[in-house]
Amino acid sequence: MNMLNSRGLFSNQLAVKWVFSFSNISKAFFLFAGLLALTTSLAFSQGSGSHRVSIGIAPITVMSVSGDVPPLVVYRSDSVNNGFAREVVFYNLTTNIPGVTIEARLDSPMPEGTSLWLNGESTIGRSNGRSQLSASRPTKIISNIDRGLENNLSLAFRFVAGGNASDFPLQSRTVTIALVDELNGRRDEHVKTIFFGVVNTDTLLSDR
Repeated sequence: MNMLNSRGLFSNQLAVKWVFSFSNISKAFFLFAGLLALTTSLAFSQGSGSHRVSIGIAPITVMSVSGDVPPLVVYRSDSVNNGFAREVVFYNLTTNIPGVTIEARLDSPMPEGTSLWLNGESTIGRSNGRSQLSASRPTKIISNIDRGLENNLSLAFRFVAGGNASDFPLQSRTVTIALVDELNGRRDEHVKTIFFGVVNTDTLLSDR
């Protein structure tokens, strides 16, 4: 009987020690887990405070010019020796950069007594009106274009022959039209070949 009691007492002591040990292990585990979570939280907080991620948006400046310019011919007479001819093409553009411009330039000077002009419509920029094109420098057609879209707006070419211009058959000049983003050094260029001439109708009638 005493032996049984001794065994029971020994078993109870082992059980108490095991429960105590398990309790200590559990406390140690949760303490370690808490410290780990705190350390992770601090590290994340410090990392988020010292590292910044910047997301950049690429500049977009895209333009298209549709349509061909029919020959610009000035028909004049001995009594009315000056005149002009006008034709229109159309353009679209997309830009997410404010302050871009549309400019145009001739490849070579016009014949004496003649000039070529360009006028552009705009809803998000400032049209500079009818502007004479030059071979020596680009001419700004539309300035201060804001972010947005332009759809199917006109670019009107005008060929002007003055009284001192000679009659001549068709000649041509190349006009480079460009959407210019000066800030980022970007240009979207489009080339149009313009044919033009000056014809005296009195001379045509006398030749018949």
